[in-house]
Amino acid sequence: MAQSGYDAIIVGGGHNGLVAAFYLARAGRRVLLLERRAILGGACVTEELFEGYKISTCAYVMWKLEQKIRDDMGLDRRGLKLNLVDPAIFFPYEDGRCCTMWLDMAKTQAEIARFNRKDAEAYADWVAMWGRVAEVLTPYILTDPPSLNEVMERAKSLGAEADIERLLTSSLVDLTGAFFEDERVKAMVVYVQDIADPYAPGSAWTEAYFQIGASGAHGFYVVTGGMGAITQKMAEACRDEGVEIRTDAEVARVIVKGGRAAGVRLQSGEEFAGAIVLSNADPKRTYRTLFDPEDLPGGFRKKVEGLKTGTGYLKFHAVMSNPPDVSGHLGRAQEPRDGAYILIAPSLDHYARAGAEMRRGEPCSEPICHLQVPTDYDRTLTARDGHICSIWALYAPPKLSAGTWEAQRQEVGERLIDYVTRFIPNFKSDIREWMLMTPFDIETRVGITDGAIRHLDVVPSQFLNQRPGYKGPVEGFYLCGSGTHPAGEVTGAPGHNAAHFILHERQAV
Repeated sequence: MAQSGYDAIIVGGGHNGLVAAFYLARAGRRVLLLERRAILGGACVTEELFEGYKISTCAYVMWKLEQKIRDDMGLDRRGLKLNLVDPAIFFPYEDGRCCTMWLDMAKTQAEIARFNRKDAEAYADWVAMWGRVAEVLTPYILTDPPSLNEVMERAKSLGAEADIERLLTSSLVDLTGAFFEDERVKAMVVYVQDIADPYAPGSAWTEAYFQIGASGAHGFYVVTGGMGAITQKMAEACRDEGVEIRTDAEVARVIVKGGRAAGVRLQSGEEFAGAIVLSNADPKRTYRTLFDPEDLPGGFRKKVEGLKTGTGYLKFHAVMSNPPDVSGHLGRAQEPRDGAYILIAPSLDHYARAGAEMRRGEPCSEPICHLQVPTDYDRTLTARDGHICSIWALYAPPKLSAGTWEAQRQEVGERLIDYVTRFIPNFKSDIREWMLMTPFDIETRVGITDGAIRHLDVVPSQFLNQRPGYKGPVEGFYLCGSGTHPAGEVTGAPGHNAAHFILHERQAV
């Protein structure tokens, strides 16, 4: 018999599920949150992947967590400690040259000037352009998604209409070419991410999501204790508001009665009744696994299958005897934080080739590699010697055209190590132990379809109000995960927005 009395049941204890639970509970709702794993956090966790070393398994730096959510949940008061990474990014090149980007504009311009003086001057214009775009888009992060017409009206009122029109009609190659001459500089200033092709129309538009930070701020932060510290503090806030949290509680089905969600059934057979149900899982996993087909509208499953989750990534973790050595590039003794965040991205064509290989179903031969060494900033991650080094590598096909990821994981990992060693000479020799997570591994471990870390690719057809809405096709059922607006990254915004949408719909605010 189902246990009753819950106003809301949330499936999944990732950061957005926790945020949604907090706001619903704070509004007086009795909330039950169910997490299939033994630990909370989803893709925002800290785990001991190597004995004595705590690793941020998937999400690895904090850069977009909304300040409103931090304040409302009291995360800083609860002991969340952030270490701002500066220098922000170090770019090494095979010819021995390098460039360091700092949070300070003048220092970054001085670095760029070593490649191209005109580009150094243009960098200020580039940053100013994105500042205007952020002024247009940032207010929508913690609201229901806007239509393009709403965005354009706001842009007109702020004198930024030309900026938005330029993004809508440009590729990233076009956009960077309008500002910069040097191919290395063009690759320094963009993220590219899920579009996986800087030549693609619309790639400049979706770049906007990655160029605007939390409340308009920029900067990467290493979280003391790893990224899981964020979700552990969120869980504390939820419990303080009365949220009931259960781990090792995998949901098998959403119970539908009379055409509306009425609760959930666990894999164990235990049932819980609730007035509404929210899913923090990605849309494909949600509708493929949590509903009987007859409970969904005709043709809906086909629409879900059409959602794009084709951009995959690799996540590599290692323990190194010494941190990545960039002294040869710098021409001086290395200081402790010179190589705390390294980005191997020689050109936009490297992004394009890696994306093309991924779309062919092939492991990328020269992936874009974000190396991050959290122990340069946080020694609480281990009481042992050595350093943790993680790599976020762009790109990897969710499914290989030939063979399986299980069969190729070791070889792909070894090739990744050899590739990085071309830029960081001590990388291979100083690795003690390592592991590689493929898209298959991310899906298996975290439960994200195709290992699409943002639940759905951030591409023009899945941006702003083109992402699935918070309200599902079954009455009383909602989505609150990164598949909704505004998208992935550890922002907390989808969970915040879903909860407020529900409360407004039910006239509680």
